[in-house]
Amino acid sequence: MGMIGFEAEADIRKKRITAAGVWSLFTITFVWYWSGCFIGYTHIQDESYMALCCRDYREQPMAMLTFFIGWIGTQIFGDHVIVLRFIASASMLGGVMIPCWYFYRQTGNRLWMFFLLSVCIVTIRCTRHEFFSWDTVPTAFAGWMVTILISYVR
Repeated sequence: MGMIGFEAEADIRKKRITAAGVWSLFTITFVWYWSGCFIGYTHIQDESYMALCCRDYREQPMAMLTFFIGWIGTQIFGDHVIVLRFIASASMLGGVMIPCWYFYRQTGNRLWMFFLLSVCIVTIRCTRHEFFSWDTVPTAFAGWMVTILISYVR
């Protein structure tokens, strides 16, 4: 009888260690993601051109909705490049969080959802654009489309 209690206690201990590891991974990757937005190295890019595109979003031949979102952000938070970086980072993160939220709603496993979210954050942090452009904002829309497609197919 005492052995069963010991095995159950060891199982609980394993679950707690696993949960602590996943939470630590999630916290580190989340902080690493947002620190890259504000103090990260940016490649040689013309961020001011994207700011000008947001100011005159009606004149853009492509990605008018993207630059309209940037225009709204600059009207609310000010006309700074850091605002556009924040919008780009938030949209990339939203594009990952939407499918991960759907995964959690379907499985109910919070631990796997946070692990999957951490892996996705590391992936987009290593492969994303550091500035606001017509490639970054549609990622959130793509996240919605993938989630709708998966829920429809399922």
